[in-house]
Amino acid sequence: MTASRPLTRHWPALGGLALVGALALTGCSAGAMNASPSAVSPVTELSARDGATMVDPVSTDRSIITTGWATVLVEEPVAAAGEATRIAERAGGHVESSSTNAPSEYSGGSASVTLRVPAVSLAQVLEEIGALGELQSSSTNSVDVTMQVADLDARIGALESAIERLTELLAEADSTDALIQIETAMTDRQAELDSLRAQQRQLDDQVSMSTLTVDFQTEPTAPKTGPDDFLAGIVAGWDALVAFGGGLLVVAGVLLPWLVPIAIIVLVVWLIVRAVRRRRPAAPGTLPASAAPTPEAPGTTPPADQPSPAAAPGTTPTTPSGWPIVPPREDA
Repeated sequence: MTASRPLTRHWPALGGLALVGALALTGCSAGAMNASPSAVSPVTELSARDGATMVDPVSTDRSIITTGWATVLVEEPVAAAGEATRIAERAGGHVESSSTNAPSEYSGGSASVTLRVPAVSLAQVLEEIGALGELQSSSTNSVDVTMQVADLDARIGALESAIERLTELLAEADSTDALIQIETAMTDRQAELDSLRAQQRQLDDQVSMSTLTVDFQTEPTAPKTGPDDFLAGIVAGWDALVAFGGGLLVVAGVLLPWLVPIAIIVLVVWLIVRAVRRRRPAAPGTLPASAAPTPEAPGTTPPADQPSPAAAPGTTPTTPSGWPIVPPREDA
């Protein structure tokens, strides 16, 4: 117990020393923090300030992009498209694009227009266009871009402030290196600012002006199945005959260039075959056409005592009528 009394008496002094040390450390840290901005270059300080802007979505107005589509059944699509254009122009809008399709066998034609109208007048314009005919279908789509608009505004404001500050620093630059660094930073920020302003204008245009696409169509027509009376049948048969004759003429026209060389080739082959047959020698034992016996007139017989012409050596004797004479056998 006696040994602990001196230590207990020194507790107040120890606490005071600790408090003084803590205050000294705090002062050093504060001095270091206060001295740090002076060591950072102006360009680096502005880079840190560019992204320090906070966006409060509650305090901004809502920005909504609205688009619409509609299909209207009409009798004359082209005329209806022109009337839709006039409706949009009366509301303060304009035509962005248009297209038309000519009538065909199965359709009376169609037309399509893409309109840009003020967003506040979209519902009214859609109702007036639907009254031009029979509204088949319609739809709208809305996209909230409030956060994008607010973010663009904040970034544009920060860049404008940074460019103003860089302009001031450019006037105060006292070295070539500082001048080049500031000009490079200004060029980068100006390019980024121009890009953000273009995006801002595009968003503002989409928010203020809605896009409406309208298709004007006609009633589909059923194709004709065939003639329904005698006269129509005659006309259909005549048309079929004319079409068949025209088809034959087309086929003949296609084949005619081929027939001429084919005919020439056939003629040449026939002439070659004929010449070969004329030059071929007669077969053994056959008589030429000039030596062939002439047939005797009916009812006439050669005289019995008329001797047969002598046969040439090595040839078979024949009768006047041309039959060979066979000699009798010796054993008979």
